[in-house]
Formats: sequence, C-alpha cells, structure tokens
Amino acid sequence: MKAYPANRLTLRLLTSILPIVGFSAWPVTLSAENIPPPATGRVVAITFDDLPYASEGSAISTKAAIDAQHRIVHTLRQAHVPATGFVNEVKVVALGPVGPRLLAEWNKGLLALGNHGYSHFDSNDLNVESIEREVVRGQTTIRPMAASVGRSIPFFRFPYNHIGDTEFKRSASGEGHLAGNGLS
Repeated sequence: MKAYPANRLTLRLLTSILPIVGFSAWPVTLSAENIPPPATGRVVAITFDDLPYASEGSAISTKAAIDAQHRIVHTLRQAHVPATGFVNEVKVVALGPVGPRLLAEWNKGLLALGNHGYSHFDSNDLNVESIEREVVRGQTTIRPMAASVGRSIPFFRFPYNHIGDTEFKRSASGEGHLAGNGLS
C-alpha cells in the first residue's frame, strides 16, 4: 500500500467531509488491507461512525443517507485515503435492502468496515451479557459481507467510547469477548 502524505487535496477532502459526518482519529497498527504501517512516522486512521448514516434523532432519510455515503466514498477514493466505517446494525436494518448496498461500497479498496454495535448502546448502562449481545448482533450484516471478499472485521468501537463503567465490564468485554471474537 502506498502512503500518501498530507497535501492540499487531503486537507480539502477533510474539510469537505467533516461537516457531513462525525470524525474520529485513532492510531492503529494495520491498514484497511492488513498491511503494517512503516516503522517510522506517525499513523492516523480516518474513521466514520454510525454507518450507514448519521442523523439527528431517529428520523431516517434514505435519500440523504445514499447521497451522503456516495459523496463520502467518492471523495475518499478520489484522494486515495484509507478509512474505516463503523456500522450500527440497527441502521442497516432500518434502511431495508438499501442498507447493505451502502455498506458494500465500504467493503472494497482502501475502505473497510468496523463494528459499532447493534444499537449504538452505552456499555455503562448494560451488563456484560447485554454488551456481548450488542457486539454479536452488530456483525449480522458486516461479517458475512467482509468474508465474501476475503476480509474480516478486526475493529470494534464502543459507542460514546464508553468501554464499561466497572473494571469487570472493561475486562470481560475487552479482553474476553472482543478478543475471543477477533476484535480489538
């Protein structure tokens, strides 16, 4: 995988898509194609939460979801920017057959899918068993989709970045269930 330095196109890309969706950057050790980054230098992961769409409240506009996804994916591909889209399965279900089609665009090239739980749950409010159910249900569409093209779903992002409000939850969820299911 070729590394692309920050340049004007990358900066324009980021400034054009940040108003459309939420943005988070986390250091990672593998790219979308599971190629380790160079040993020197810094690595930043471009990630998008709440796919296949982000919205205020529970109102869904299928057209808005399609338009936003196409603009984001097109811009990322045009700039050769690797990115991971973290999916909430409940939103895939809400869009019906359109949901998986939108996610398919994130399942090729430099783009990859990640698990963001079934319902954008707050792990501080759930017990360990409920957290585990949310994680498993969150992969209903994306795990087989990734497998169909020889990929996996290596990443899980806790909604709200809440990893549990007790040491037991953090340990059981992170080291136990997530690691046992190939997630980090």
